[in-house]
Amino acid sequence: MKLTITLLLVVILDGCGSVSEYRLETKTKDWAVLHFLKVDSLNSILEPEFHQVFQSPISNKQVHWEERNVLNPSVIVKNGKAYLIYRAQDKDLTSKLGLTINDDGLHFKKQPLPIFYPATIR
Repeated sequence: MKLTITLLLVVILDGCGSVSEYRLETKTKDWAVLHFLKVDSLNSILEPEFHQVFQSPISNKQVHWEERNVLNPSVIVKNGKAYLIYRAQDKDLTSKLGLTINDDGLHFKKQPLPIFYPATIR
């Protein structure tokens, strides 16, 4: 056990000195998003909104589908537009996926209804 821990520490410590050298030698991948600029004046880009209403197929009632949380965003860029998919939760913490679309990567316009949500099997 002592030998395993010692070897692990040697490998970790040996690698620490060469991290910056490795990054300099690494080639940029074609898919990498480079030169990202964080715009603090637009934070938060997404916030929960109470007015987003959706007819739940589970409860058969209208729910404010993102009133509690918006989280876990992921962006796809296609044809000059950014499509941001995010998880939203209602007051009961039921999750749905929402979509925003924009042209500049900064000003997002939410779609009024979720694009993916729990439903009953018929």
